[in-house]
Amino acid sequence: MKGNILESGENMSLSIKKLTVNDWKEAQFLQVKKEQENFIESIEECFKESESSDEWHSLGVYVKDCFVGYAMYGWIQEEQRLWLNRFFIDGRYQGNGYGKKGCQLVIEKLWKDFPKAEKIYLSVYKENLPAITLYQFLGFVLTAEKDINGEKIMCLSKVSKL
Repeated sequence: MKGNILESGENMSLSIKKLTVNDWKEAQFLQVKKEQENFIESIEECFKESESSDEWHSLGVYVKDCFVGYAMYGWIQEEQRLWLNRFFIDGRYQGNGYGKKGCQLVIEKLWKDFPKAEKIYLSVYKENLPAITLYQFLGFVLTAEKDINGEKIMCLSKVSKL
């Protein structure tokens, strides 16, 4: 590893950790690929939303000590729903299996931290086929619902968890 950049062939030793204000400086360098920018908010927008609300919590996805991805989740009391609101792997690190493994780790954490939750929800743009494919691989199914932005809502039931 050079600095905080992974070299090809590095061992996939993934972990997640709760992000604090001290982590934002490092996180600001995370970016999705150009063609994905319309599918997810910028990292700055994610930070603002996470820091301004007690409902949302941020996680970093790491390979060793390299920050490769971001997730935001929360329990929305008025809906009585657990949401995986944001998940992405930096464009430089996509295609290495970090999305699958990182999202699995996040899902495991959500089931552990919210034992009474029966489902995890997320929303995705219908054009974002790679994300839909990933989430379906992980057990999420498309519902008939759409969110306020017209995104499709997907749901993972506890009985189908990995």
